[in-house]
Amino acid sequence: MSAYIDKRSHSILQSIVNNYPTITGKDVEKMYDITRKQLSYSVKKINDYLTTLGFEEIKRENTGLFIVSKNVIEKFKSDEHNQNSTYILSEKERMYVILLILFSRTEEISVNHFTYDLNISKSTLLSDLKKIKLYLEKYNMYILYTRKDGYFISGTEYSKRKIMIETIKSILKMPKGKNILFDVLKINEEDIKNIHRNLELLESDLKIKFTDERIRELQYIIYANLIRIRLDKVLNELPKVFKHILGTKEHLIITSFLSLYDVDDEREALFLTSQIQISKIYYLEFDDLYEKKDLIKISKEVIKNFERLSGVIFKDTDDLLQLLVQHFVPAFYRIKYNYHLENSILDLILPEYIDLHHIVKKAVQPYEEFIKEKINDEELVYITVLFGASLSKEGILKNVIYNKKAVIVCTNGVTVSNYMLITLKKLFPQIEFLSCLSMRDFYNYNEDYDIVFSTVNIKTDKLLFLVKLFADENSKEIFKKHVLEELNYRKFDDNKFDELVNIIENHSDNLSKEELIEKLKNIYSKNNTGLEDKKIEYKLTLKDLLVKENIKISNVAMDWKQAVEITAFPLLYANKIYARYVKRMIQIIEEEKPFIMIADGVAIAHAGVDDGVSSPGIAITLFPKKISFNEYMDIDILIVLATPDTKVHLNALWELIEILEHDNIMKKIRCAENEDEILKLMNLI
Repeated sequence: MSAYIDKRSHSILQSIVNNYPTITGKDVEKMYDITRKQLSYSVKKINDYLTTLGFEEIKRENTGLFIVSKNVIEKFKSDEHNQNSTYILSEKERMYVILLILFSRTEEISVNHFTYDLNISKSTLLSDLKKIKLYLEKYNMYILYTRKDGYFISGTEYSKRKIMIETIKSILKMPKGKNILFDVLKINEEDIKNIHRNLELLESDLKIKFTDERIRELQYIIYANLIRIRLDKVLNELPKVFKHILGTKEHLIITSFLSLYDVDDEREALFLTSQIQISKIYYLEFDDLYEKKDLIKISKEVIKNFERLSGVIFKDTDDLLQLLVQHFVPAFYRIKYNYHLENSILDLILPEYIDLHHIVKKAVQPYEEFIKEKINDEELVYITVLFGASLSKEGILKNVIYNKKAVIVCTNGVTVSNYMLITLKKLFPQIEFLSCLSMRDFYNYNEDYDIVFSTVNIKTDKLLFLVKLFADENSKEIFKKHVLEELNYRKFDDNKFDELVNIIENHSDNLSKEELIEKLKNIYSKNNTGLEDKKIEYKLTLKDLLVKENIKISNVAMDWKQAVEITAFPLLYANKIYARYVKRMIQIIEEEKPFIMIADGVAIAHAGVDDGVSSPGIAITLFPKKISFNEYMDIDILIVLATPDTKVHLNALWELIEILEHDNIMKKIRCAENEDEILKLMNLI
């Protein structure tokens, strides 16, 4: 009896094993837009298929999680899993294959060609062609037929190339996608290896390393473009924005690269250069970035903006600066050439970082002025991740005693890799994470390690955990439990002892008795707080932090130091901050002269999270006339912000910034006669 599984059931099987043990039935229903009944039907078909092949069935728990045997995971956890079964293309997948056949055709294509190659009926083909026609019309392209030429696509060559590239990328994501490309494009194995080798030389010349996923795409994109060139399908014109590529380092190197394939057309060089420039990269040598001095200067402004808007001062910005520039180089070109990111992480990241995202959206204004374009949320969310990761990194405890060493293998580029690294470090403080690697770097990695966390299935004799971007806090907890059980660790809470040692060793000399007690209490309170409570704490509103007692309307003339002390007093009185926090704020303004104005005449003063804060709070004082702050800014409204960590205050701060941007409201606030009037104007009562 031959084993058989349909397309949807095959995809569901791979989704379950690739995301095990965190994936739930609801996740699968949402992923495939199916009902609970349809999922049950697919799971039954999967189990029939598994038992036919001699594997254990997949079971489901009451919690919605799946129980999958190790044998099934080992056999099926693969992007290109080799199954001895009939594989049926979905309607959408057939459309991609039909498009690629048309883009690469070297002869007249008839109905018979399609029905034979795709093993479908004539009626199915005609239905697919109708849908392709509607799809192409959106791009001013048309699918036509004549007796002489058969089926062909009409439109500009530039539009055809763009759709062809998206088609190749989509086919590569399909099961057996590589095989389909080889068949349709009639690829010679040695030719594709040659392109791959030349791309690696190109990486060396450009001092970059593409992500594994991108170099895989590029070799087929280049192969398909060479087919078009050899068929004399030339790029007659390109959008005007491409003229900016001329003379760039990338353009000169790509021109040399194309000469290896006897291509000397200027437009072809410009087009391929754009593909290189928009590529996700794993790293970009930082020394080389100083050729892009403007972008480095602007990235520093973005970090300063973020610090000013968020009330957070980074201890070290070097890594963040490098990551921002490294991400923004390809992002700049994607925005400029109007290329869109596929597989956006927006829905995964935004629920956790929504308030941070709002602040980042304000902070990146220098980028937008530089490119003269608004940055869309799909691009912006990657910058949000970089800031979120840096905030988390500065909050991670040092001097933890590590028991196991691990590496992370990520094929998705520097931003996602960085997010994975920080997330896993937070989840597993007892594991020492040595490095985050691309797949190619992993196979050449020589350091000793015990564990591999990877976004894809890889060959290794070490303990391997497959990890995806976590959908929510619950999925993180499930994954953490699974890993720790596999490693035979004690419960995670047992690390309290290490934290106690850390605090006593590092803070007992410079903290007051009350502060030391507060920090020791926090170890137990944070470990005993449920996930639900953490989410509520993270969503503190302006109403929670700015109470009537924290608002003052002053009629007294004073200097700027007194202004800071007066404004901070309600927080000091309520034991939300300690006296050294006030001293530190004054010291920062005096020595560093940070630009902390967030609106005309309005400034936010703050110190660091470790400078003497016990709980979050905001205080505001209105002065009768502007006060010169250390002779570099004039202020008549001062806000003091206190926060014990880098995230808890962000939602409230975003609400406050929204108010400060309304000139009419600010005029009324300045004329307010009492605290209640100010609260009403801010919609806080």
